[in-house]
Amino acid sequence: MKMKRILLFFLFIFSTENGFAQIIAPENPGASGFPGGYISLAIQWGKNNNGVSFRSYQATAGIALPNSDNIQTFIGLTVGKRKLKNDTEYDYYDLQLSISPYSGLGIGKAKLDGNFHNRIKGWLGLGPLIYSGDWLYLPDEKIANGGFMVSLPVTVVFGNQFSP
Repeated sequence: MKMKRILLFFLFIFSTENGFAQIIAPENPGASGFPGGYISLAIQWGKNNNGVSFRSYQATAGIALPNSDNIQTFIGLTVGKRKLKNDTEYDYYDLQLSISPYSGLGIGKAKLDGNFHNRIKGWLGLGPLIYSGDWLYLPDEKIANGGFMVSLPVTVVFGNQFSP
């Protein structure tokens, strides 16, 4: 509950600062030494393959990768918490590659009952509305999770690869 309150607090504060996100744009982003990036918060609602409903809360920090096309590609780190209706919860940590704002893939770990388990995820979306699926590999089973996510940037930093 504490993490949910913190995420909602920051989502509200930053989203009311400058419309949807606080935007940091140097005078000439193309001349900046920083490629550009973002910090976003997201909430997901879904079910797993056992029919158990869940909610997830996550924060992601991403940095633009060098790219000569108009499609922006980012590498990012995600930290999140998933709470299931059967009173199970776990934290997760992912390294992800995204083609903004359309799709992405991630690999990571979930910490459940003090043990770390492998995790893979993928998503498709348009802007802040996303369908995300992930697979949690436990010793005895593979759990598939899927659901809809709303993700909003709280800070956008423009740079030489990601600019307005």
